[in-house]
Amino acid sequence: MKDSRPKLAFFDSGVGGISILDEVMGKVSPCDVVYVADSAKYPYGSLPESEIIFRVTRIAADLHKIFPFDCFVVACNTASTVVLPSLRSLFPHSIVGVVPAIKPAAELTKTGVMGLLATPGTVVRPYTDELVATFASQKKVLRLGSTKLVDIAEKKMRTGMVDLSEMEVELKPFLEQPELDVVVLACTHFPLLEAEIRTVLGTKVTLISSGQAVAQRVLTLLGAKNLHTDARLSTITYISTSDSGSHENVRTYLSKWGTVNSKIDSFGL
Repeated sequence: MKDSRPKLAFFDSGVGGISILDEVMGKVSPCDVVYVADSAKYPYGSLPESEIIFRVTRIAADLHKIFPFDCFVVACNTASTVVLPSLRSLFPHSIVGVVPAIKPAAELTKTGVMGLLATPGTVVRPYTDELVATFASQKKVLRLGSTKLVDIAEKKMRTGMVDLSEMEVELKPFLEQPELDVVVLACTHFPLLEAEIRTVLGTKVTLISSGQAVAQRVLTLLGAKNLHTDARLSTITYISTSDSGSHENVRTYLSKWGTVNSKIDSFGL
């Protein structure tokens, strides 16, 4: 009998996409999951667009040969801003990207001052400019690009430790804006630091991300394949493209959703 369990693939340069995986797994039936972390080229924020497109499309195509996914989630804001058209030309009905939650943030702000917290690459992409022009042209949008916060999120996932003083330094431009009342977490790593960001910025600032919207899109793609039962019986394979250190904490974290194994695969890159 053919296995009818949904097959989901998640992709990021590191562990940030796990924040998206959590949102999705909270809403789907038991499924087979592959999570690919392109750690060989982490972080993506400073990579040329052409290299991001080449690597993500190559990995998706090679993965599909051995794991014919129903849905491939580009759980990385930086990659989503450049690679989605190329991926959709290969897999027209299977690709889900992450869009910075600029529209809901613009609707939510009461002061008209909102922040966009992302990687240095994402804050300057034309795609981001278009979103701001379309949905927040009448708002003051403060853009802050940080690679350091991505590193802090990676460290938290692997060691459980966060230095709040480092975060205060990174978030200082936002702390200097008293009217700021909404911040878009436009990097999938940053929801992993939501509690710490909230501690630094204070309760007057609302944090908003794209995880729930992505989860809803995945549910739509799965359709009848999703039975809306407990996903904690899933199987998860965590793949890193380099031997970037111990993955034990990552495996432990993911084990709440089912059986987890991990391996290293460079996908010939």
